[in-house]
Amino acid sequence: MTPVQMEVALHFYYMAEPDVTIFARSTATAEATSLLLRRGLLAITRDSRYAKTAALDVYVEALQAVPLPVMKWVMP
Repeated sequence: MTPVQMEVALHFYYMAEPDVTIFARSTATAEATSLLLRRGLLAITRDSRYAKTAALDVYVEALQAVPLPVMKWVMP
């Protein structure tokens, strides 16, 4: 997943009522939103809004569980 796709996913995860107008400004964010819809991380509600799905919740929880890198000394 690209950084733009992750940013869009995180936006929808954390915002109760996401401002989708910011995603209409660039092709990259529009494509990222479309990808998230196709993969089932977003859904369209009856009133034509985007909504996160349980799959998006699981994905973001998995991202949060990834440990940060640590520096390690090794012998060359």
